[in-house]
Amino acid sequence: VRELQGDYDLWTDLDLSATRCIVVKREIDYTYCRSGERRRLVLTLVPLSTDMVVVHTDDVTERRRTERALRESEAKYRTIVDTAHEGIWAVDAANTTSYVNRHAAELLGYKPGEIVGRNLLEFVAPGQHHQGLRIAQRRPADDEDHYELCLRHRDGSDVWVSVAGSSSRVNGKVNF
Repeated sequence: VRELQGDYDLWTDLDLSATRCIVVKREIDYTYCRSGERRRLVLTLVPLSTDMVVVHTDDVTERRRTERALRESEAKYRTIVDTAHEGIWAVDAANTTSYVNRHAAELLGYKPGEIVGRNLLEFVAPGQHHQGLRIAQRRPADDEDHYELCLRHRDGSDVWVSVAGSSSRVNGKVNF
């Protein structure tokens, strides 16, 4: 058993579950006898009495591979977006900022964390609020738009930007 389970000690967990009447859950690497294939398993030991423990095994190998691939893909995407020389700014239908990359934030003299959660219109130059509102109101789902807009830098100066905006659906919500 020890050869198959590596460092995992099933007997200790069986005893722990039975004597203390607690559910024990472990994620382990397991090698199948016939094929030698290694799999990632989640074992759940449920005590029914001091002399009977039910062991439930769930093979999570593919789930863990998929999660790892997703994390790697997200990391690559984040690197591309965060290091882009263009400003990337995402807002929801209420114009609340859900994401802004470093370049867009620095363009206005902020750090990304100082912009996320704030309304995009807070950063539109006062003389341009009517245009900012008009753009926000005419923005239908799945549409693209190009326009010039004057934003306000943290120091009060104007920053003119050329915007190529598009909308997308994420988790059933429209984002721009």
